[in-house]
Amino acid sequence: MQKRLADRAYVLVNGKVTIKGPGQELLKNKDIQAAYLEGGAKN
Repeated sequence: MQKRLADRAYVLVNGKVTIKGPGQELLKNKDIQAAYLEGGAKN
């Protein structure tokens, strides 16, 4: 994973933006963590 984060981040699903916002905020999002950062495992 990149150590420096973007100011803004976008999550695309089928080519469409579904979530956007500050990179730090999206990293804290539990759904994004589970789907993209933890191999799809939800707690």
